[in-house]
Amino acid sequence: MKGNVLFLLLTLLHLQALTQVVKVNTYYDPGANTIPRESFSAMGGDTASKQGLYRLFSREGLILEEAGYQRDENGLIRLIGQYKETGEQLILQFSYDYNTKFNYLLCERRYLNNVEKIRSLPFSQPVTDSLNRLLFRMKTEGDSLTARYLTRHDQNIKRVYLNGEKIESLLAQGDYYLYKVATLIADFPVLRENEKRISRFQEKINSKYASITTKGLQGDMADLSGGISAYFAGDSVEDGYYRGFLLIGKISKMESLLDELALTDNLLKKDQQFLTDHYSGNSRFQVLYKKRIIPILDSISAYYETQNALDQKLLTGRTIHKNAAPFIARFGELASRDSLVKQDFDRVTGKYNETFPSKFPKEMNQVKGLYSQYDSLTNLEAKFKAAEVLVKKLKGLGVDYETLASQSSFFKDKYPPVIDYYKNQQPNIYFKELDPLEKKVTEYQSENNLGNRIIQGKDLIEKVSYLSASIDTLKWYGIETQTMLVMVKNKYKENYRKIYVAEIEPKEFIYDDYKSAVTISSKLKKGKEVYRWLKKLNDQYEELQKQLVMTDSLLKLNMNLYWKKFSNIKDYEITEIRKSFTTYKSLDMLEARIQLGRSMLEELGFIRISFDTLVKLDTLMNNLYPIVRKQYRVDFDIIFKEKILVLRDKMNDLSAAPNVQMMLQTDREILEKLNLLNSQYPALKKQLEEIQAEIKRFNELFGDDKSKRIIFRKATRVIDQDNDKYIHGKDVEVCTERGKDLLHLLKTINDYAKDDTEWLTKQLENLMTEEEIRKVFIK
Repeated sequence: MKGNVLFLLLTLLHLQALTQVVKVNTYYDPGANTIPRESFSAMGGDTASKQGLYRLFSREGLILEEAGYQRDENGLIRLIGQYKETGEQLILQFSYDYNTKFNYLLCERRYLNNVEKIRSLPFSQPVTDSLNRLLFRMKTEGDSLTARYLTRHDQNIKRVYLNGEKIESLLAQGDYYLYKVATLIADFPVLRENEKRISRFQEKINSKYASITTKGLQGDMADLSGGISAYFAGDSVEDGYYRGFLLIGKISKMESLLDELALTDNLLKKDQQFLTDHYSGNSRFQVLYKKRIIPILDSISAYYETQNALDQKLLTGRTIHKNAAPFIARFGELASRDSLVKQDFDRVTGKYNETFPSKFPKEMNQVKGLYSQYDSLTNLEAKFKAAEVLVKKLKGLGVDYETLASQSSFFKDKYPPVIDYYKNQQPNIYFKELDPLEKKVTEYQSENNLGNRIIQGKDLIEKVSYLSASIDTLKWYGIETQTMLVMVKNKYKENYRKIYVAEIEPKEFIYDDYKSAVTISSKLKKGKEVYRWLKKLNDQYEELQKQLVMTDSLLKLNMNLYWKKFSNIKDYEITEIRKSFTTYKSLDMLEARIQLGRSMLEELGFIRISFDTLVKLDTLMNNLYPIVRKQYRVDFDIIFKEKILVLRDKMNDLSAAPNVQMMLQTDREILEKLNLLNSQYPALKKQLEEIQAEIKRFNELFGDDKSKRIIFRKATRVIDQDNDKYIHGKDVEVCTERGKDLLHLLKTINDYAKDDTEWLTKQLENLMTEEEIRKVFIK
């Protein structure tokens, strides 16, 4: 008995699990799962066994297909159940289909690693008793849904099955009722879930949907309410299962529409409140409110709230909300732009009315027309564009106003003093240039075209500004030229009258041309010309004064410096400059006099700064010459005569040099040659000593040895010839090169003394010329 009860319980529980309906959703974008594709229920999660309501959606969320599915009466149900006891594991497998009914029970009892397989016989009385007790327990546990569907089956079991007498009929009835209970338990989770969905929908009708269902929708809701009532009145599992799925399908569709309608209804309430609050009391939006907002508000009560068809009501609500959306979404931007338009319009037109009343009618009428047109617009995009155009236009007018105001201020404050100055101080210029200008200013002030007035004002201000900027220059020229003319004339008359008569007096007419100029440009040009002429004359006068003083001073100074030590310079160069100075003072051409003065000062300055150099060079030469003379006079007589005595003669000739430049050049040349000779002497002296040492060695090696007499005699001829060339060299370079050759010859001949000289004697014995002998020694 215990094994049968366990088997039945496990069978029923696992049948329920494997036949439970699972909600399945598929998506167009697997993984992200944001775009639904299918929605349905399936037995045990098997997507091939669809149950209940099925929906197929488009990518945009529209329902493309909707249908109801039921289990196939010929379908096969399989289940596997497990029951565990301490120390062992019992695996029960039960197979059932509608054709063979309950045909076998397969049991595997596993204890540790041993497996025992058991096959049972067909169902009998104990199984049926267990079924009866199960039904009774489920009913008495208070499950109203179970009680409603099982009452009839419970009574049939008690009446037919439990009172039966034949085992065959009992087995058949037991199989039938076991199948019905198994079917009930398999469908029960779906039934319970459907009933919860239906109950929740009824609660929404009384709460969430109460406000919208009272505004029509009687036709749509009446049909659905009747279906719900019929569902709860049924007691058949099969009918309840089928009706539930159909009803859930309708509820799902209706619930989705009602949710959307509730959202739309709430949005419309907010739209109505916003539009009323923000547009109705705003004086700036009265045209917009009357022509566009009121029709939207009226459509809510006239069309939306009176609709009975759910689809049409929802469509109407969406349309109204869509029409209201731009006026709500763009209110802030519209209010901001509208405020800017009004503010700019009042500010700009107010300025023009205050400063330029009755002026510029074309521009004022145009902007007023744009403003009036903007006020009457009800299309938002057109209103935004009109506001943009108007703001741009007002901005331009504002800029123009500032320009006009600046021009007006200029002609009020800066223009009159310019006129007064030229009228009183420069009458020639006034009648030529400013009298016509005043007429143009009068025309400008009466001009009513805004653009023309700005252009004219800009041109006039440019001209007046030039005239104004020239006043200080004219004043300065007037004072400076007059003052400088008197001063320059007096200076030259007093000190350089010849120059004044020859060059200044004939040019005084340019000052008269300046004073009589009739245009501002010629006045400034002439003033600049006169000022530069007078400035140059004044600067030249100052330079003449300096030249006189400095030339006289430098002549005296150089005379004192050169008369003792370099009297030749005094007698020639400085005396010539003194003669030029006399000529300089008699010249009546200003430029020639200044140029001669500059030339004299340059020469005198050079003579002055050269004195110290001449003294230094002279000292160096006088100190160095005795040293060089002593070095070369004894040992190098030819160089002494050809080079050093020539330098002495040049030094003596310096006393006759006619100018400083020549004297400096000659001093530097002599000193340079003395320094060179002095630096070359040590090497030349050393070379001479080496030659003398080698000659002495030659005499010692060959002179006293009779066997070497031929060598001595022949070699002496060659040595004497080279030595004669060496001592008669006229400069250090030649002497040095010849000394090298002589020294090489001597060393070569002396080196032969180390070897057997018999062979050398035979080679030299018959040779007569120096060249033949030389070739023997230097191969």
